[in-house]
Amino acid sequence: MVEKAIEAYDNERFGPILGVSDEGSAAQTIADAAYASAKAQAHGAPNEMCVGVIIDGERMGSAGEVPIGPPEYAQVVPAASGRTFCTTNVGVRVNTRLHQPLPEFAVTAAASDERAWLDAIFEQFKPFIKTPDGTPRPLTIRLLVESLEQSEMLPDLVSKIEAGREQGTLSSRDLHRLSILRVYENEIETEEQIAEIKQLVALAAKLGVPEVAIDGKLVEAARRRINIQGLLNVLRPEAARSLLMHAKEHGVTLSYHYELDPETAARTVWTGLNSAHKEGLTAAKYGLFPLSLDQQKYVVEHIQRWLADWTPIPAFYVDTALVTEDDVFESDRCVAAARLWMEMVSERGAKVILVDAPDRIQPHRLLRTDGGPNDPGVLAMDDVGALQRHADGLGLKVLWSGGVKPDQAFELGKLGVSGIFTTGSASVKVPVHGSLVTDRRLPFQPEPTAAGVRKIHALLQGGYLCRVMSNQSITSEIEARVASLLQTGTSGEDTETALDALNATLIRGWKEYWSAST
Repeated sequence: MVEKAIEAYDNERFGPILGVSDEGSAAQTIADAAYASAKAQAHGAPNEMCVGVIIDGERMGSAGEVPIGPPEYAQVVPAASGRTFCTTNVGVRVNTRLHQPLPEFAVTAAASDERAWLDAIFEQFKPFIKTPDGTPRPLTIRLLVESLEQSEMLPDLVSKIEAGREQGTLSSRDLHRLSILRVYENEIETEEQIAEIKQLVALAAKLGVPEVAIDGKLVEAARRRINIQGLLNVLRPEAARSLLMHAKEHGVTLSYHYELDPETAARTVWTGLNSAHKEGLTAAKYGLFPLSLDQQKYVVEHIQRWLADWTPIPAFYVDTALVTEDDVFESDRCVAAARLWMEMVSERGAKVILVDAPDRIQPHRLLRTDGGPNDPGVLAMDDVGALQRHADGLGLKVLWSGGVKPDQAFELGKLGVSGIFTTGSASVKVPVHGSLVTDRRLPFQPEPTAAGVRKIHALLQGGYLCRVMSNQSITSEIEARVASLLQTGTSGEDTETALDALNATLIRGWKEYWSAST
């Protein structure tokens, strides 16, 4: 495999990349289909940098795309070696760990013996002051209030804790901090609860306490996905957005009770990526769910540095909220979120990214179809064009994925995207086999066919040639033959007939385009 091949692939000369996913049984079929394409025939001496096809090692379970293992690598890598690009997805979500909970002190306990309560807090700070090298370590103490009435005790207690700085019982404000913690027994959903949190934020600002942390019963979205992004575990997105903006206005951080460990997250992501690297893959995709934007920054920066000689591909999910320090971007603000996220990963050295819609709890597709209320698509084709241009300006290659249909593949080619992944549109349903037989919610699995792969590849090429060629005779012929091909399925005599007709025109188109560009 060529190092950093996807980064070096010239999509202006050879058109968008096509990625097709499979657990291995159809890997050779995908590779053979790549070399049966019009582009390969027109070139005469095709290689992976010409055909621009990715065999994507994938196990598509009922929960979505899950990592592959030795049996899949054993089939996918040999089929791709020296012929096509080869990738995998090491995980849609990060294998997260939580830091040990911060020390918590209920303010009501101070009422019975305030001196003992204060001494217990200072005792927590002591080992973080008297460290082995004498350099204080950071620590936050959380002051638990069980009602808004109890918060009336905070001004006096915070003042007495802060007095300890002059006495050396806690260090500077940037290292040793206080936080107000409010834990609700039920789900946080009423206007009264939201108003109370806002009052706690205002009080924290007045007292110079830099953080308010909250907890409550997990919302349905978090229960169904193990856990999700920070505050969204206990708040609806609209409530989280309102509270984050309120906290920002007061100069206070609003956080979830439990804190993810991004350092360990980075290493668990690296483990999967490094396995793919050592197995000989061209690149591998990795998800960053359920990390916030700041936590994602940390992971991406480390991954890009640790795998600087290879192509790790961070993923942005259009069907998943992006949480920042002061906002929540849901799918209705997906374009703005994607722009912000692209800028972040570009600044940290990423060169190839994935934009996908992988959630299986509330399934979506990348692209809208009719735009109606029941349309599962997230982005309009114009949105893709705008984001592709933004990515081009940042020097990013974008691979688009998420239920791309055949007609959409043609339109994406016309947009000049860097590449797409699509499996369902190139596949037929086959019996569940291999490592997926243990998935009790899987009635079948998709398997790419030669005709299906060639069809999507041809549509993508056709769209691109219509974009770049000035010969109206050829582009009109391509569009007519594409219309005929779109009336067919993923296999059958009518598909082969329409595909052969389109490929004959594409071969002429590629030869003329390359000749003119040379």
